[in-house]
Amino acid sequence: MPSKDYYHNRRTRLAKAVEKLGGRCESCGSEYSLQFDHIDPSTKSANVSEMHYHSDSVFYAEVEKCQLLCSACHIQKTKFDLSYLVAGELNGMSKLTMDSVQFIRENYIPRHKVYGARGLGRMFGVTHQTVLSALNGETWK
Repeated sequence: MPSKDYYHNRRTRLAKAVEKLGGRCESCGSEYSLQFDHIDPSTKSANVSEMHYHSDSVFYAEVEKCQLLCSACHIQKTKFDLSYLVAGELNGMSKLTMDSVQFIRENYIPRHKVYGARGLGRMFGVTHQTVLSALNGETWK
């Protein structure tokens, strides 16, 4: 179990990081419910609030990549950032191909043992939720 010093040091370091970034939301100026937001998400190597065991130099290097946003502004920025995600085969993490999505869309039968979402998921090695997202155009346009 971590010591009291650990919790004190963690809170102190986070408070210093908040102070270093101005102590207010960059967007609306609020001082409440502040969160660390990576200005460029592609440079993110870790969540600042979870860097308990990292050295100060590594911790503050990560803080330099951030801005402070209140929770409401952070949600809005994240929605905006995610609107530019690459969908389909261009997404390097995609487990489906355009051909497999086309097959799914042409052959899907709700609650069918083989051609339902779960059956098609097993066929292509993905979850039923991935199949439904592809069907609904959430991940494949």
